[in-house]
Amino acid sequence: MVTFGNLILRFFSRYLANEKGYSPETIASYSDCIRLLIDYCCKHLKITIDKLGIEMITEQLILDFLDYLEEERNNVAKTRNQRLAAIKSFFRFAALQEPTLTAVCERICNISVKRVNHKVIESLDGKEVNEILAQPDTEKLSGARDKALLALLYNTGARVQEIVDLDITDLKMDNPKQLMLTGKGQKQRILPLYSETLDAINHYIKVRENAGFHSEALFLNAKGKRISRFGIAYIIQDHVAKAKQKYPALASKKVTYSSY
Repeated sequence: MVTFGNLILRFFSRYLANEKGYSPETIASYSDCIRLLIDYCCKHLKITIDKLGIEMITEQLILDFLDYLEEERNNVAKTRNQRLAAIKSFFRFAALQEPTLTAVCERICNISVKRVNHKVIESLDGKEVNEILAQPDTEKLSGARDKALLALLYNTGARVQEIVDLDITDLKMDNPKQLMLTGKGQKQRILPLYSETLDAINHYIKVRENAGFHSEALFLNAKGKRISRFGIAYIIQDHVAKAKQKYPALASKKVTYSSY
């Protein structure tokens, strides 16, 4: 039988990265899940990691692990389901590599996901969006960036990671004005841009260059490095909070990126 260690190595280095083309963030999420699972199994079985074999990880052990995630790590149902999806993906891969694991894989893949109650997301009207867009001070570098970023999010509905990964070369400045986005699995799509969005981006790039910041990345943090997902989340929260103080109609709404 192929060793547990070899299966894990092949799963991450060959399957997820090369065959599936998953992003580093997705691979990191899978890695975190498998790490937690291995740690739980070793403690539960009272063995060291070098003694753990994949055949020891049973359906019941997976179910106990999922309960542990909810009860002790306070994972919500959505996170639990994401962890379970990663585990199923690993065991499907393992069964292809080692056919004797097919029966174990089938039992684990039959574990049901937990039902998640999907809340209806309340959208913003035009006035509310414009109030948020009006908050950044575009005479400042950070404000010019924030206005361009918020406008681009509103224009495209892109995922935050897609915005993080954007380079200036992904923009098509002349007609038709377009943006190339690279999503999950390195899948690309082209979206049209409003003139107002492109104007905000061009203004930001000009202010940025005047400040001495030069980078292939479209959006930079205060240190001139590519902005992070957490940085974008902070920018959204900051300007939404300012808009709520000036526009009472926003105060009653819970505004997240999903609704923005």
